[in-house]
Order: sequence, then structure tokens, then C-alpha cells
Amino acid sequence: MSSTLQAALDQKLFRSHEHINLFESECNAFLDEAPRRTLVGDDPEAEKALRDFHNGRPVPPRLSVIAGESIHQTRSCLDHIICALTKNKRSKLIVLDERPKTQKQQDDYERSLRGITQSAAREIIEKLQPYQDGARYRNHWLHILKGLSNTDKHRSLLMHVSVVTQGHQVTINKGGSYTLGTDGLPDHGIGETFIDPAISDKPIPVVDVRPRFTAQVAFDKWGDTGRIMRVSSGLRVLHDYVSRTLQELLPFVAQ
Repeated sequence: MSSTLQAALDQKLFRSHEHINLFESECNAFLDEAPRRTLVGDDPEAEKALRDFHNGRPVPPRLSVIAGESIHQTRSCLDHIICALTKNKRSKLIVLDERPKTQKQQDDYERSLRGITQSAAREIIEKLQPYQDGARYRNHWLHILKGLSNTDKHRSLLMHVSVVTQGHQVTINKGGSYTLGTDGLPDHGIGETFIDPAISDKPIPVVDVRPRFTAQVAFDKWGDTGRIMRVSSGLRVLHDYVSRTLQELLPFVAQ
């Protein structure tokens, strides 16, 4: 394996990670400009005020640019490793949402892998393809990364929306009270027990459960599940998937 290639990929991932951290920092500053970004408790009027302020709130274009830089660095890592495997600087990873249906499609795919003689490396690349998930391919991380990478500069400014999501705040008692923010419906009710090895190896009683509303900057679309994905969380998911993929493919570069 080329140490130069390893260094180049590490640098790209590092830059992607830096942009994610920068995004989080500037996103928090943007959200902190609001009178309130989190509401705990059942207060319909306060909840309405929170939603009215944040829902559809214009997000600074700079945040989209920063997120786009992270996406670019992450996506380019995959093309970089394919170029190294094929020994062709013009190669790139072809992302398939469906299995090739025509001979031309199959030939194009095979041409993109020309030069990769190790069957194990080819198998890894094939297993990466979104079509492996069948009808759920739109939720595959590589399909999502491809879509975000194809978003042009003008559309990227509309890539994020300011939304308010509802979760629940669970308070547990262990010689005091601990507050844990959870997304969606609570897994535990008052009087039940909460187990968290990071806090205690024994069941801890839940003493309070309240709705929790949080403003956040999210992708306007993440797959087709309707799931709201925070931009910073989504960027980290893509970064981590690509990082693991590189670790699988790097050993074949020197072969």
C-alpha cells in the first residue's frame, strides 16, 4: 500500500471532519440567535412560538457551503481509491441504484473497474452498491452521498432547512437526577427502570418524562423514509461509512 495514497486519503478525511466541526460550531451560533432553541414540557403556546420562529427559517448560505465541502472531500476519497486500484487517473466509482439491465450498462460498469484484478476487491465494491438493498436503495448511504454530490452550487443553498423536532426528556434518579434527551417516543415511563452502563450497572428508576422540542438544521431530504436527519449527524454518517470502506479497500492497492 502506498504511504502517499494513505496520507492523501487521511488528509481528505481530516478536512471533511474539520468542515463538520466548523459546521456544528457555526450552526450552533445560528440557532443560538433565537430567543429559544429548546423547549421542555407541555406548553402549547410556547411550542407554537418555537415552531413559528424556527420552521422554514432561512439558513445562512455559508452553512450549505461548509457542508458541501465536507461532502466533496468525503466523496472524492472513493474516486481516489478507485483510481489507485485501477491505476487509471480518470477512473471513478460508478454508483448503481439498479443492477445493469443492458449489455452497455454492464460494459460501462466493467470498464470502470478495469485494472482491478483482485476478485475480493471487486466483491467489496459490488457489495457497496445501493442496488444490494433492493427497493430500499434510496436509503443506502452511497445513494444519499451520490445525490448530495450531484447537487449543484445553486441548489446546495436550499439543501438545509431549519426545523423543530419532538423527542422526550427522561429524568432518572441515582442519588440525584440525570436528564437524557431522547428522540421520538420515550422507551421508559415514570416508575419504570432505566439501564445505562455508563451511569450504573443496576436498574435506575425513571422519575419524570417530558416532551422535548429542539430546533435544528436538517437535510431537506434523507432517503425516502421521511426521517429528519440533522446535517452534522448525516455528514458524520457518510464520513464514517467512507472511512470504513477505505480501510477495506486499501490493502488491495499494493497487491
